[in-house]
Amino acid sequence: MSDELGLALLEYIATGEGRTFLAFTGSKSEALDWFGDYFAIGMVFKTDSEWLALDSKSDLSKQEEEDFCFLQVFKDECPNAWTMFSMGRKPSIAYRFHYNVS
Repeated sequence: MSDELGLALLEYIATGEGRTFLAFTGSKSEALDWFGDYFAIGMVFKTDSEWLALDSKSDLSKQEEEDFCFLQVFKDECPNAWTMFSMGRKPSIAYRFHYNVS
């Protein structure tokens, strides 16, 4: 498994359980450990340059559209971290946001 650093994102929504958004920076193996077996299944891991390229791309495939949605949630939930990424800086993030409206 590559030790290249990047950003891992996941949005999990379940009826009766609410919404959980997770963001983590580090290597893919570190992200898999942090997310745990249950959430790691839906995790999207990309390098900083891959996320930046996705953010500026206009013609997206179906998979890219799903990843782009994760990115938009990240930009909304962690705007300062996104600003740092877009400036070429590498913030350290282990972020979990959960709420239940049921």
